[in-house]
Amino acid sequence: MIAEGVVPGGHGTRDALWGGMHDVAFRFKRAHLTAVAWHKELIKKWCREDLRVCVEDIRLTPARFDVMVIVRAAGGSCLQSELWQRLGLHASTICKMLKRMELAGLVVRSEGLDRRERYVDLTRKGLDVIIGALKKFVRSNLMHDAYAAIHRRGAEFINEAIDTLKHLAWGLADSSTYGYPLAPWTADDIEKSEARDAVVRKDVERCEPNPAPLATTETTDAPPDYFSPAYWGAHWAQMAQGGDIAEAARKRLAHDTNAILAAAEKAEAQRPQSQPSPDIYDPEYWVRHHADIARGGDVARAARERLARDMASSTPEQNDRDEAQSQ
Repeated sequence: MIAEGVVPGGHGTRDALWGGMHDVAFRFKRAHLTAVAWHKELIKKWCREDLRVCVEDIRLTPARFDVMVIVRAAGGSCLQSELWQRLGLHASTICKMLKRMELAGLVVRSEGLDRRERYVDLTRKGLDVIIGALKKFVRSNLMHDAYAAIHRRGAEFINEAIDTLKHLAWGLADSSTYGYPLAPWTADDIEKSEARDAVVRKDVERCEPNPAPLATTETTDAPPDYFSPAYWGAHWAQMAQGGDIAEAARKRLAHDTNAILAAAEKAEAQRPQSQPSPDIYDPEYWVRHHADIARGGDVARAARERLARDMASSTPEQNDRDEAQSQ
């Protein structure tokens, strides 16, 4: 028996149910795709009419909006692992998205104390974009009113629908823990949110990669003493002066690396050159050899010492040649 509404032999999503898809999954997919398309059109219209820029200039998408909202709520910086855990996405998905957001200048990433950790920080551009989007779509209740207008029962129907969607998602093992508030924004909510924006902006501007050149205390003649308390005092002081901790740390590391390499090159240049290996096939070598033995007094001891010196100074090529000739 063919289910009602199914068109056998159709194309695209029209015959999805004919292939075995459940209507819940089908409606989930269609609601998601149409909502994302509608949100993209709203973003394009906002860029065109309010910002007077092309949407490619800010590179904002609904998915990136979710990421930037979480980072902004965390104070402008959070762990990368927190993003994929709260959004219920795979770690590789978030990683690819963040790479594109870095190229767009919306966020920057840096390593934490544990090299397995990575921090995601909003840039000034990213903060301006997300605050502008929140004012336009969320705090103005534009999205709330638009969805409430879908049904005659308004917001009550939308809240019930969201509760149903949550239970269905949880029943299908959805791991996301993030969600947006359902109630419309009030003047008090907007005031608190704008105060939070000011705090986040101060932190972002302080950490924006624009540090002054770091003054170095060590010279490149010797590597830094990592066991000296004075080294670490200067290290953290310079990082604090640099503004952007990650950028300051990278410059500090580059300086220390250059100092170590310079010291290694200097030590290599000062190392005495080794004496050339004796040519045991030269007759004069054996004349000197036996003369040394004769002057040594103890013939056996002198011979052993001479042999030890010759073996230590001989090259692998000479050893191979000796072995070949002995065969």
